Amino acid sequence: MFCTKCGAKNPEDATFCYKCGNEMYGTKDNPSDNKIVNDNVGKKEEVVNEKKENNSDTVQKPNSSLFEWLTSFEGVMSVKSFWFAQVALVLLGICVFFIDVSLLNVGAYNNTWLTWLYAIFYLFATISTEFRRLHDTNKSGAYILIGLIPIVGQIILLILLCLPRVEENNQWIKNK
Repeated sequence: MFCTKCGAKNPEDATFCYKCGNEMYGTKDNPSDNKIVNDNVGKKEEVVNEKKENNSDTVQKPNSSLFEWLTSFEGVMSVKSFWFAQVALVLLGICVFFIDVSLLNVGAYNNTWLTWLYAIFYLFATISTEFRRLHDTNKSGAYILIGLIPIVGQIILLILLCLPRVEENNQWIKNK
C-alpha cells in the first residue's frame, strides 16, 4: 500500500503512513496511480495557504496574546478587525470605569488611578491599531497626525481608516 501524500510504501494493514503520518485510504496500486490524489492535496493546501495570507491580520501567531494583538505596530489590520478592536476597547473602558467608580464609592480608595491606567493603555492600543489599519491601505502610519487637525482632520482620518485593503505593491504586507 502506498501513501497518497508522500508515496512511501506501507504495510497493507497500516492506517497511517509511517513516514509522513498521512491517513491511509487502502490504495494498493503503484504510487504513480496516486498522482491525481497528490495533485488534489497540493491544490487544497494552496487554497488554504491563500486564505491564510488574505486574513493574515486576523490569524494570530500561536504564542501571541490579545494584548500583543492590540499593541503591535507590525503588520496590517483589516477593517473588520480594526472596528472589532475599537468596540472591544470601548466596552473594556466602560467596565474599568464602573469598577473604578464603585471602588471609589465604597471608600476603598480616593483616587481614580485605574481609569487613568486604562486611559494610557487605550491611547497606545488605539494608535497601534490605527497604524496597522493605515498600513493595510498602503499608507504610512504618520497619516495618524491628520487627526490632530480639529474636526476636518478627524473626518479625513476616519475616511482613511475605512478604505479597503491595498494588496498590490503594499510594502507592509509580507509576501510569502
